[in-house]
Amino acid sequence: MAARGGFAASVRSARDAVVGNSSLRSYVWILGLAALVTAVGLAVDGRPLPAAVLLLAAGALLWLGGGFALPRTPEAHQRRVAFIYRGWAGGSQRAYDEFARRRERRAREAERLVLSPGLEEQRQRILEALETGEEGGRDRRRPLAERARRAAGIVRAVAEAAEHQDGEAIMALRSRVEADYAVTEREVEAATEKAIARLAKVSPPEGADGAHRALMGAFEDYLAALRAFHAGDPEPSRLEEAAERLRERARECIRPTEAPPAATRTR
Repeated sequence: MAARGGFAASVRSARDAVVGNSSLRSYVWILGLAALVTAVGLAVDGRPLPAAVLLLAAGALLWLGGGFALPRTPEAHQRRVAFIYRGWAGGSQRAYDEFARRRERRAREAERLVLSPGLEEQRQRILEALETGEEGGRDRRRPLAERARRAAGIVRAVAEAAEHQDGEAIMALRSRVEADYAVTEREVEAATEKAIARLAKVSPPEGADGAHRALMGAFEDYLAALRAFHAGDPEPSRLEEAAERLRERARECIRPTEAPPAATRTR
């Protein structure tokens, strides 16, 4: 029994090694699919025995490459959670990417504004604010909390530059920047709400209940911190702390080789 358990552990370790190596995983999947296609061809050709052998080989290769996780197994749960986590991170990053694109459009609009000489200083301050984000706002590897802080900082700087000005064009530009940011706020909150809803539909296997509940709680805490930040929380560090806790809970729920550090950084 001990030898059997050791063999099973070795097989699982080998599978983890393959799944954790994207190049090797792709190669194994190609071999598995090739074996599967050949098996179908042999079966159609009336050669059932070699077809059955190749079918077993194809199944083994595809399993080794990360396929066929059964429902409610720890492995299936880990994959499902990783998929939800990456989907949340990707959706949040795309929202900030879109804000960065809109910010670039607003900068071009600011350059084209026809203003009286007395408003040129305000134009330059607004351009500086909009162009500040160019260095880091489009960098998808930056932490989500940092991207949130940068986006809010840009909007705040534009508002301060336009403050106490009666210039209609400048005030209209400020309103458009604030409207763009409002869209981003809704999108990143919606991405987090969607992740929480999807996690609520997942039934964790025995032994994973605690980690699953902790991850859901971390997502809910992050959403609360995000909403507070959008409402003007005087302690923006709370969002970073919530993001860090979320990353830790995700690592507890997902195997370390597959846990994406997207709450902090995404590629």
